[in-house]
Amino acid sequence: MCEYGKNLFNLMRTYLRENINEHARVDDFMLFIRCCILTVMTQAFISTSLVDLYYELNGSNFAREFMEFQDEVENATASAAVLPLWLAKPVCLWKVASHRKVLVTKLASSIQKLWTAVDTGVMGKNEEGIWLRAMRSDGHSAEEAAELCVGLLFAAHKNAAIAAFQTILFILEHESTVSSSNDSWTSMVSTEAVNFLCRSEQWSHGASSILDDLEACEMITKMVIETLRLTAHSIGAVRKVLSPNGWVLKSDGKSYVIPCGSYVGVSHIVPHLDSDRWGSSCAEFDPNRAGLRESVKDRLHFTTFSYGVHQCPGYNLALVATRLMVVAILAEYDIHVPSDKNIPPMCFKRATLAQRDGLCSVVFERRKESTLK
Repeated sequence: MCEYGKNLFNLMRTYLRENINEHARVDDFMLFIRCCILTVMTQAFISTSLVDLYYELNGSNFAREFMEFQDEVENATASAAVLPLWLAKPVCLWKVASHRKVLVTKLASSIQKLWTAVDTGVMGKNEEGIWLRAMRSDGHSAEEAAELCVGLLFAAHKNAAIAAFQTILFILEHESTVSSSNDSWTSMVSTEAVNFLCRSEQWSHGASSILDDLEACEMITKMVIETLRLTAHSIGAVRKVLSPNGWVLKSDGKSYVIPCGSYVGVSHIVPHLDSDRWGSSCAEFDPNRAGLRESVKDRLHFTTFSYGVHQCPGYNLALVATRLMVVAILAEYDIHVPSDKNIPPMCFKRATLAQRDGLCSVVFERRKESTLK
């Protein structure tokens, strides 16, 4: 994880510098963060050349087409959930399946061209990311690798992007500007991020570890965990009762018997708003909440990543990627909401971590190099 974490962080910094000027207004902050993390994960785990190869072969932007497909899947899933299957398939699902085939075909041609370039010595073997190398060594074809990459990117990037986006917005809701000059706890996160950036220069010498340095970003880590608590999925899972005697649910001192064969929607956000567990301020953003940092290990009470056999297999990667994205921004930029805009309220309508009910605009101000010393 250390090597991949270093690569992710450096790629994030590069993406930000290439897309953000000294002073820049971003009118869709969520889209920007999402595009950054998707591009960076594509470069780190599939290939640094994939985006260029995809454009060369298809004349289109991979990240944009992938995000359009993912949004289409989420919309179709939400619509299909309230329709009978015989109607949901032709109205919602078949179109999405067709779109996926087109995307996979385009991606497969890019992967095949990459493998051919590596085999002929046009490109070095280091052009293959860890996912692509593993798929190739297991004997998968380019088409199979493309199918797997679509699924992995689908799962890996969006919730990490939402968590990073929401963490910064929660800070902005408490402070008008996230700046290294503010005399408040927001200055703490900027200071932690700058210190992390300075320590990153020691990684190549073995004098510092990226995971240890992330753990040293204590306030940022607590803010990310608190964000994950408050944005957990409204419906995070659906389970079928298999016990012949049904399942007994106890709530508010009462018992309810859920019959065998019934399906139960499991909400991840509900236990996070339990005042007995989190206190009377359970609905508020408080990174100094008692026991917060340790709570992420308690899968029964902190359920953002689910638990048991259905626990998210990538939760460690998600936590690392989210924190790295927050650090990459706060280490080199001050950020605030434009005076003509407000931060929209939370929205739990989508099958992801909670987002915002409208576009979020922010202004980036790159700090001078001297302030980073």
